[in-house]
Amino acid sequence: MPLPVQHPAAGAPAVRPHGGLARRGPATPDYAPTDGLGFGRLPDSLLRLLRMRGLIPLSTFAVWVDDPVARRRSDGTHDQQVDAWWATESRLVTCSGRRELAPFRKGRLRPSGSWIVGGTIHDLVPVVPERSAWRYPSGRASGPLGPPAVVTDEPLDLLPAAVTGPVVGGESRCFLQWRSGWAEESVIAHRVVAGRVRLLRGVRTATGREALTGADWVVETVDTPVVRTTTCSPSVTPATTAPCPADGSTAAAHLNTPAIAASGW
Repeated sequence: MPLPVQHPAAGAPAVRPHGGLARRGPATPDYAPTDGLGFGRLPDSLLRLLRMRGLIPLSTFAVWVDDPVARRRSDGTHDQQVDAWWATESRLVTCSGRRELAPFRKGRLRPSGSWIVGGTIHDLVPVVPERSAWRYPSGRASGPLGPPAVVTDEPLDLLPAAVTGPVVGGESRCFLQWRSGWAEESVIAHRVVAGRVRLLRGVRTATGREALTGADWVVETVDTPVVRTTTCSPSVTPATTAPCPADGSTAAAHLNTPAIAASGW
């Protein structure tokens, strides 16, 4: 579905069906540094377990792993939780891993139990992703067109509603990576609705972060029926999230929002 160059338009923000704000112009996320992206954010022991269960694919359409979180229960004990999702053209996996933590030296924690993993696997009818290209014009708008960009914490604001509509109301994430002479910004999303899985992946690449504003977004989407859904629901002791000193295995960079990350090297 080719889309034309989109000029930023003046006017009030449009309201998404789920209540978020979608700006009628190019949006800029408020990125914050993070340590690693994708499966690299999973603790090694959890990654090995998921591989042994055959859940880690050789290649993915999209993958997101939240920062590992150390939690303190009301009885003073601790655990660690990691939430993640990933998709290929034939499978969507959402999972949550939890393990016990115990005090180790003053103000530190270390693992004291095995991972308990639960989640949902949606097996899909394999399809070829639909591909489209879209961009804002390079340069900075002025005058009646209004400011060229607004800061947003909604990843789908980076792309036009014509391509994001099917995944609005699902899970969406965006991230930025860069090194000398190269930068790449990505938006990924999924939604499960009415026996179907909808996936989105948008990427734009340039010679640097400043050059991204004039780069083409290349967007791939999938909309396919679910063949089979498998759910695993482990027994988890209720816990409340709270600040908790932890060692390097449970700590990660703090993000401005759970949905947005930046990584440079």
